[in-house]
Amino acid sequence: MSRVKSPQQKKRLSLARDRRNVYGENDKASRKNVPRARQRSQMRIRRSTKRELRTAIGEFDELGAIEAESRLRDRAKSLKSQSFEKTRDLPLGIVIERQEHSRIYRAISAALRRESIQEVGPYRVSLGRFYVSVRKQDVERTVEIISDILKKSKHAKSGNGELERRFWLYGL
Repeated sequence: MSRVKSPQQKKRLSLARDRRNVYGENDKASRKNVPRARQRSQMRIRRSTKRELRTAIGEFDELGAIEAESRLRDRAKSLKSQSFEKTRDLPLGIVIERQEHSRIYRAISAALRRESIQEVGPYRVSLGRFYVSVRKQDVERTVEIISDILKKSKHAKSGNGELERRFWLYGL
């Protein structure tokens, strides 16, 4: 039997412990692609080593052999550092937060398009964690649009319950 009793505790633990694949492909595809990516990086290391050894054919003095060996080790080490590494799945809470964040950005972009406001310009309108770059004449209307969207969202509030509102000129 679980030591966690309340549904709120269970939910909090689930969001922290459960993980989701965010690699960008189907999790079933990872079964083939992870070993394939490891294989490709190993093949790259072996090819590089073979290429170095081909240049070393012929008579060598001891100094040349030591130099070739050190070049081989350096090259293999640099390729190994660039090789494939699996990335951990992210906690469910972070995945849900990212989804909500991108959903809000899409809503903001759609609302700005409906109002014929272009998302380019020297003024950066920032409300909380969300920002958009617009032209000077569109700043006030953009602030209204973003604040309306954020009021409907659960991520809209800062610590004191008020929307933090800023805009500034940049890049000039």
